[in-house]
Amino acid sequence: MKKYGAWAGIPPELCHFHILKHTCATHLMSKGFHPDQVQGWIGHANIQNTMIYAHTTNVRRDEMAEQLRDTWR
Repeated sequence: MKKYGAWAGIPPELCHFHILKHTCATHLMSKGFHPDQVQGWIGHANIQNTMIYAHTTNVRRDEMAEQLRDTWR
């Protein structure tokens, strides 16, 4: 991980597998995957650990608002 991180120009303090797991979980959640799916993908035994990544991004929030507007039209 450290070797590939160095090649990619990632700072050494960010070159560990937890950062990779965090990035994957955040990306999957932002794309609308359900927490159960993300939990299985990243290997959390407890769904509460996965829910840490379930924050709604501005982009996702805007998409959700648009979907709601569409249902009212």
